Amino acid sequence: MKKYHLILLPALLACLLLCACGTQDQETGNPPEKTPGESKGTWTQVTDAEWTMEDYDATTNKDITQVPEDWTLPQDVEIDSFTRVEVCGDLILYGPTYETAMMEGFTVARYADGTLTPIYTFDEGMTDSWQSFFSPDGKHIAFPWKISDGKPGGWQIRVVDLEGDLEEDVALPQWENEISILFVKWYDDTNLQVTAWGIENGNISPEETAHWIYTFPTEPSE
Repeated sequence: MKKYHLILLPALLACLLLCACGTQDQETGNPPEKTPGESKGTWTQVTDAEWTMEDYDATTNKDITQVPEDWTLPQDVEIDSFTRVEVCGDLILYGPTYETAMMEGFTVARYADGTLTPIYTFDEGMTDSWQSFFSPDGKHIAFPWKISDGKPGGWQIRVVDLEGDLEEDVALPQWENEISILFVKWYDDTNLQVTAWGIENGNISPEETAHWIYTFPTEPSE
């Protein structure tokens, strides 16, 4: 197993154990609620892939994980070393992070002249913190998530249209192993690259691995 895996595996396990573009609502100040549907795309298993955790790690790209120097954020928005940040154009995604997981969700907001206007908030469970959320064109976000119950399994992929009302949960393909950790990133504008780690003898196992490409439907889901 690579040294990178050895360093992060304890943190990943700890996170699992600890898991116990719209417009702003003028009355509440919160983004309008979206009701997730179920995506109708297609899954293709990739049997010869050698994708590792490093292939999904976007946190080393300081161009997207730091607030631009010419932005002046509102005083009530605290961004520190324990905040996961991703910037795409005038959009910023931010939320508190614990090691390699975001346990309390996150917010996506649009920046303009020192103000942030929230357009999406996720607060239904936990998600990995290292993947790139924004699609290449900046119109969508996608991320793995699960209920914060401290148990393996239960992973889904949430896809959100930041310019409309579409929000979908993507059900994963059947796999003989139970998924301990799910890795997701944008392959391009219409495909996601996905890797699952399984469980062996009750422990997270990077050796028990499955890889897929998820292709979005050509027409929006009804």
